[in-house]
Amino acid sequence: LAAAGGCGQVVATTTVGFGSPPVMSIQPPLDTGVCKNNNITITAIATGSPTPSVQWQESTDNGATWNDLPGESNTSLTLVNVGTNMNGRKYRAIFTNLCGTVTSSITTLAVGAPINIGNVPPASVSGCDGFGTVSFTADANGGNGTVYMSWQYSADGAATWIDIPGTTTTSLIGNFSTTYTFTPTIGQNGYLFRAKFANGGCDASFSNAATLTVLQTPTVVIDPMANQTVCNGVSTNQV
Repeated sequence: LAAAGGCGQVVATTTVGFGSPPVMSIQPPLDTGVCKNNNITITAIATGSPTPSVQWQESTDNGATWNDLPGESNTSLTLVNVGTNMNGRKYRAIFTNLCGTVTSSITTLAVGAPINIGNVPPASVSGCDGFGTVSFTADANGGNGTVYMSWQYSADGAATWIDIPGTTTTSLIGNFSTTYTFTPTIGQNGYLFRAKFANGGCDASFSNAATLTVLQTPTVVIDPMANQTVCNGVSTNQV
């Protein structure tokens, strides 16, 4: 905007700018896990004009109340030396400029602890091809919060391990066990099986491996002869 000017007058010019409210461009993850005594970084980014400021918040009561984290005004929040007491805490970022405010999605933090393999490793078993069932059992202890248990098999002598779908169970107690029961087939003869225990962001722990031996189901290869009629006291033909 400019005022009309003439001889001896001062012309003033004003530039009018238009801003835009913050809009989330990168949301933080809904859930994230870390092993205790480690660091973890959560990132959220919003665009807008002028560039919005950032304030990270934490909730220790499942989102009922939120508190500003002092000094946490960057797009990335780094939690240092995370303890198991922080398991379940929630985090979010507030972006603000002259045109408005936007709140990021909420990240729930899962803090895990290492899992100790127990004293009951899975035992090697034998089963029949396509008949009956076999079972492997393993136990462990430790962890923190939800512990995920599942099973794996190896068909090449433990060079590679493959997760078995549908075998995942969970536990919230400090001592836990898992059992895998199935009907074996002859193609699984010699396979190795082991249990996998995972907790938060900690490295998974594995039980010892057990071997499956699959036996052939008996089949008749020579049928008996046809029915025989013999006299009293006379021997039959060989059956």
